[in-house]
Amino acid sequence: MRANKLVVELFSLAILSGSLVACSKNASNSKPQSMQNMKINTTKSNSKSNIFTDDDYNAIVDEKNSTVLDLSDIYNLKAENVSISGNIITISSEGTYILTGVLEEGQIIVNAKDEDKVRLVLKEVSITSSKGSPILVKNASKTIITLASNTNNKLELKGDFGKEKNKDSVIFSNSDLSFNGTGILNLFSSYGRGIVSQDKVVFVDGKYALETSGNSVTSKNSVAIADGKYYIKAGDNGTALKVDGEENKGRVYIQNGDFDIFAGKDGINSNSNITINNGNINIKSKDNGIESENIDIRGGDTKVVSKDDGVFASSKEDTKTDTLYIRINGGKVNVFSEKNGLNSKGDIYIEGGETFVESLNNENSAIRYEGNAKITGGTFVGIGGDSKIKSFGDLSTQGSVLLYFPESTKEDLQLIDDFGRTLIEYKPTSEYKSVILSIKDFRLNKRYKLVAGDQTLDVFLDKLNYKSAKVNEK
Repeated sequence: MRANKLVVELFSLAILSGSLVACSKNASNSKPQSMQNMKINTTKSNSKSNIFTDDDYNAIVDEKNSTVLDLSDIYNLKAENVSISGNIITISSEGTYILTGVLEEGQIIVNAKDEDKVRLVLKEVSITSSKGSPILVKNASKTIITLASNTNNKLELKGDFGKEKNKDSVIFSNSDLSFNGTGILNLFSSYGRGIVSQDKVVFVDGKYALETSGNSVTSKNSVAIADGKYYIKAGDNGTALKVDGEENKGRVYIQNGDFDIFAGKDGINSNSNITINNGNINIKSKDNGIESENIDIRGGDTKVVSKDDGVFASSKEDTKTDTLYIRINGGKVNVFSEKNGLNSKGDIYIEGGETFVESLNNENSAIRYEGNAKITGGTFVGIGGDSKIKSFGDLSTQGSVLLYFPESTKEDLQLIDDFGRTLIEYKPTSEYKSVILSIKDFRLNKRYKLVAGDQTLDVFLDKLNYKSAKVNEK
């Protein structure tokens, strides 16, 4: 009942609007699609072909040349390269295996050759286990999980294993994992993690509801998402998307998609790079919203509400501070943090897009950095208290102002030029005293007014970085 209710809540709006792909439930009766058409249907942009491969996109299922496993009738199952021991089904060779039916207290184990690619098609399947991962990939070159069109699938881990032999995840793989198809996957883990791979994790399409106690998606190499819809709820000890790779590994790449993320720790965390090209991303976290060594936001609509820093560029190695950065050059970014809004142990670059930042704690700032902060384009509005304030540095080429109101206010903020035109208006959600503001229309040696309710600050922009507020550079 919990799974069905969650699916209705998450996807009923999409169904009513007709945005979900309508396909026949019976693959044998559906019209075949070319690989090219499949790519166009599953994602709007395929420019990063080096990240996503052809077999990542291929969600076509040929039932005649596939092995169908009815889990509701496990004792009568007989198939080549499939062995059964109790409620455990082991697949030992490459191929396509269609899973359907209900399996209680069972497991699907993939233990194929190093060069084998195995595809698991989830077609109205439900697997629960309290003894280990419902899907366990011991060995394969790559495992592709396809969510069959118009199907609702459920995987649940009920046991509490700590991190004993990686039994604490719903799906565990020692090699690459890829997800495609347009169906629905509900994944639950009341005591542990969700999807774990010792290598890459790729999502091309589909609709996912992940509810876990620990990390929801974890990889030792990278997580790449082309498109799809994601509801992710990680518990008090959990990060929604977590990549912790060695050497140069550790990337999160989001090409597109709709995300609602709730996390007890970080929303998205990587030890190397996080890139957001497009998509609608909403993050609510009890720690940092987005954290990595390098953070690139190039487009889309990203909203972060965090108990700690909103967007945080940091490293486990103090010696790497000169390579750390936050870079925003497109899209719309809204950050509401109880500490620093944008915080970098290195640099901050604002090159385009629209960025709005609120720091809700008087002891922190809308932006904080240890290297340089440079604005060369776009719109930036940052509001906060009056205790610790930093603005953009002298390397900037676009004008900015750092201003301080005498009284705290929650009034709408307006920037007005000397002709009385409103150049920008911002509606804050919290009280503020300090304002950092930059727009492409700023011109040197021009007069402006910054208005908040009955408080007005006059500005004569005689230099690119105008400051009238108290500045604390520490």
